[in-house]
Amino acid sequence: MRKNLLIPEVLTRFHNAESVVDKKRILKENETGGLLYCLRYAFCPGIKFDVNCPEYNGSIRPAGTDFASLQAEARRLYIFTDSYKLVTRERKMEILLQILESVNVTEARLLEQVIKQDIKINGLTADLVEEVFPGLLEYRSPDGKTMAPYISSGTQKENPFVGVTETDPTFGVMAPKEVKPKTIREKKVKAKTESE
Repeated sequence: MRKNLLIPEVLTRFHNAESVVDKKRILKENETGGLLYCLRYAFCPGIKFDVNCPEYNGSIRPAGTDFASLQAEARRLYIFTDSYKLVTRERKMEILLQILESVNVTEARLLEQVIKQDIKINGLTADLVEEVFPGLLEYRSPDGKTMAPYISSGTQKENPFVGVTETDPTFGVMAPKEVKPKTIREKKVKAKTESE
């Protein structure tokens, strides 16, 4: 039996939950990188996609037995944004088609909704996502210099996260600017390189 739920399974449980408290609990209990990427790219107002979902042949395999999963593939969503210029639009469409055909059909439908930035899940809103995962919807410009916090009720929040990932300049949540050494050996190596 699978330990982790697929992202569509988490969102189905979210949809079926009756109270807002239960919905928040479900999101928090099932917090994974893939879920956070999907929520961020679906609701962050500063992120725009420059691809449309192509026609694809959905997988007929049972859930969880496909070659890939949205959990793993969600980290590549930055490729499909208009700010990512290292790949042509045609190549972006090819990559998207490969992902859509390699994941489970329910994950492919969810990925389509993320790309369209229109997730059709009862009660799932940008305000709720920001409340459950503070700072997730903040946007860092591609140059990495300007930060636009998510504003829901007219109040600005300070960015609790620092740094920018190398692969996704809009996602300042995943990696801090400086990684602190963990072991004594790493500390010695760091001290030696700094002294040189």
